[in-house]
Amino acid sequence: MQTKSKILRLVAMGLMLSAFSGPTFAQEPVTVEIEKVTCRDLLLMFDDQEATLVFFHGFLSGKKGEMLYKDQELTDATDKILEHCVDNPAESVLSVFEKFR
Repeated sequence: MQTKSKILRLVAMGLMLSAFSGPTFAQEPVTVEIEKVTCRDLLLMFDDQEATLVFFHGFLSGKKGEMLYKDQELTDATDKILEHCVDNPAESVLSVFEKFR
């Protein structure tokens, strides 16, 4: 039951982030080729870094068909990903996630 509670909290947080991310009117659509996002890009994202990390975790979970949320494993993987990105800023974030997830 705790896992369901954590998932519901994450979904609620995501909805709150999208609701409070600023005005949505008059914004131009943004297209991002995720395989081209570099570690440097990620490290320079001050406002969107957490959302980007969540996106990549979700993307990889979907790609792998994972249906469980394991908070400690994701926390550990995030730490390794960020540490690797500091030392390898030109590497693509997707390739780093594939190494450490």
